[in-house]
Amino acid sequence: MVSIGPDGTVRSQGVEYFDTALVKEHALASEVEDVSKAVVEAVKPAIKKDNFTDGKLIIAEEIAQGHVTWKSIKLYLSGLGGDSPLLFFSIWISATFLTDWVNTFQVWFLGYWGSQYETHTPSEVNPIP
Repeated sequence: MVSIGPDGTVRSQGVEYFDTALVKEHALASEVEDVSKAVVEAVKPAIKKDNFTDGKLIIAEEIAQGHVTWKSIKLYLSGLGGDSPLLFFSIWISATFLTDWVNTFQVWFLGYWGSQYETHTPSEVNPIP
């Protein structure tokens, strides 16, 4: 913990617990007391008896709605692409189509392999294609 005086000089330093520092520095103790009183006074209006009539101990959240600007979206997309956004997005779209094609091919191949049992005897169908 470091204690700094009003003129910006270090008054004390070392490894201390907070309560030990409050005992040594009376100005710090009075400031902490003032801040804690201010926090209590600021919270008092929010805690009204009518807020707790339904048995809940929380206050309803405020919901803020907004929108994302085009400038923010453009910054995000340019961050994705880096120095060569055309190359990045073409690889990304190609990989998306390739993934869909592979998934479709897997289903087709399993159907084709399974249909071999309808036209051939099981001993004629290769179990490991």
